[in-house]
Amino acid sequence: MGDREEQIVAKHRKPQGRRARTVNRTARQRQSPAVVLVGTTAAALSTVLVFGHATDSTADTPQVQLAAATIGIGGRGDPTSANVPNKLNGTVVPSGFTYIPVQYPAGFDIDNSVNAGVPVLAQDVTDNSGQFLLVVGYSEGTIVAEKVRRNLDPSTPGAPPTSDLQFVMIASPNVPNGGIFGRFPSLKIPFFVTSNGAAQPSPYNTTYVTNEYDPYGDFPAYFDPLSLLNSLAAVEYVHPDQYYDSVDYNPLTGTGTTPVIVTKSPDGTETYVFVPAEHLPLLAPIRQIAGIVGLTPITEPALDSVEPLLRVLVDMGYTDRTNADPETPTQFSLITPPGRVLQTVGEVPGAIGQGVTNLVTGLEALPGSLPTPLVHTAAVADTPAITATSLSTTSQATDLGTPSIDPPASTQSTSGPTLNAVTQNGGKSTSTTGKSTSSPKGNPLTQLANSV
Repeated sequence: MGDREEQIVAKHRKPQGRRARTVNRTARQRQSPAVVLVGTTAAALSTVLVFGHATDSTADTPQVQLAAATIGIGGRGDPTSANVPNKLNGTVVPSGFTYIPVQYPAGFDIDNSVNAGVPVLAQDVTDNSGQFLLVVGYSEGTIVAEKVRRNLDPSTPGAPPTSDLQFVMIASPNVPNGGIFGRFPSLKIPFFVTSNGAAQPSPYNTTYVTNEYDPYGDFPAYFDPLSLLNSLAAVEYVHPDQYYDSVDYNPLTGTGTTPVIVTKSPDGTETYVFVPAEHLPLLAPIRQIAGIVGLTPITEPALDSVEPLLRVLVDMGYTDRTNADPETPTQFSLITPPGRVLQTVGEVPGAIGQGVTNLVTGLEALPGSLPTPLVHTAAVADTPAITATSLSTTSQATDLGTPSIDPPASTQSTSGPTLNAVTQNGGKSTSTTGKSTSSPKGNPLTQLANSV
């Protein structure tokens, strides 16, 4: 378990009223020593399995009972919050935690769904106080969690202390610098959604987890057509449940195998986890279609060659891509700051160079990965097919009964037909067989052109 999980304190279960104490005392008097021994052993094993160790338990408090629970509230289309336990590689419901799903409409009418969910989540927090609680919201569910979090004050009687309650907001529109509610704090679409603005500071520790380019949690800060088109594609290729299920990051321990950029607020209460994207969502449909028809080996080098430059242009629509200042509310602007434009211009040469490198690397690997219908073999009318590797310049001259002619010294590639593939007849170059033949095996780009 990590440091945060070790901070879960033991809680005493106190009987209610004198009658309860009398009944319990009587019941204990009737229990046999064997039953008491079995019960004590089972309680001890449960404690070890759930928490690994109990730092606050001593020989003087043998009946201390540890407890923890995750309260989950899902996104649109998940009214029973059944998808939440899968988030972040399943780390949001650690071993031994009870899972409490919040049930609310979770519909397209976001305002009505949120208004219905707020009292349910607030009641679940109140009913389960007295133990460590981890409230996990995803997408639309984070709006509900944000409203409940704003209303919680640890000094209020009955409210959980700060050590007993934490929030995890996944794909939240309330991220101050990136969330769509942070970009448009005055957004209001009647009968659909009303923005509640950027997330507000809270005494309760809160972790925000956002995939790069997620249009709800990482919307462009400036008007940039490419950035906006990329965000539109990200609705399908970045935001849905499955793209957060595979993120391996434990919000309680701050560990995992997925590369992330973690930034803490100045007071240390908020933690912003940014998951960089390997590819642009804008190119995802092309990649998907290419995968379906089996042309990925051909399309991938081309996409890899343009993606670095395209990414630089897309990223110009954001304040930064280093998650440097996520806690500062930043509204959407129609004007891109000149400094951001100049920074982008400075990144263009490197992006072009990276694209060329990607293209060369991809083409070098192309012949071995070409699907069979696209592997080049030359077939001649009325003659058997001749493969590129079965025909050499020396064998051609020998078969024709003419001496081989050494080609002139040249620095050019010999990927195409050479002078040895033809004979000289009255100063005219004629075919060696009167029929066309295949050229020797050339570089990948030549093969691809010949195939077409």
